[in-house]
Amino acid sequence: MLQLLQISLEKTLTVCSLYLPPNIPVPKLSLAEFFEQLPKPFLVQGDFNAHSLAWGDSRRDGPGRMLEEFMAENDFIILNSGEQTFVHSAYHSTLAIDLAVGTPSIAAECSWAAHSDLCGSDHFPIFLTLSSNFNSNVNTSFNFKKADWNRFRDLCKLS
Repeated sequence: MLQLLQISLEKTLTVCSLYLPPNIPVPKLSLAEFFEQLPKPFLVQGDFNAHSLAWGDSRRDGPGRMLEEFMAENDFIILNSGEQTFVHSAYHSTLAIDLAVGTPSIAAECSWAAHSDLCGSDHFPIFLTLSSNFNSNVNTSFNFKKADWNRFRDLCKLS
């Protein structure tokens, strides 16, 4: 399942929610095709159902290994802080299978945190927070047809 949202503030950011079902292998090529379609910069958040020590899980599996390699090959940044994101009630254990991934430019402006309450789910809500620097670049444009050229000329003479 895939949900996509593009946000335009002073900068444009693509935000995507992704779900990869458990026990169904996703080929690296399919993952590459998906990520190639996303306008940059982007944040992808979702249930990847993959295990790796790199994002805080207690074990590493095939999908986790493949994701680690894919992220490194493409210079994508995993934003997770190492906190657990999922409670497996049948085994009374916690896992880290929910990931947030970003392009380097946006990852530097983003912080990741898991909520401490499940809020009725088996996944902890994840908070991604953009720094205020993300909106700091405002493009200024001028309409030269509306300029007061006489005043401009006078001001230039004064300096």
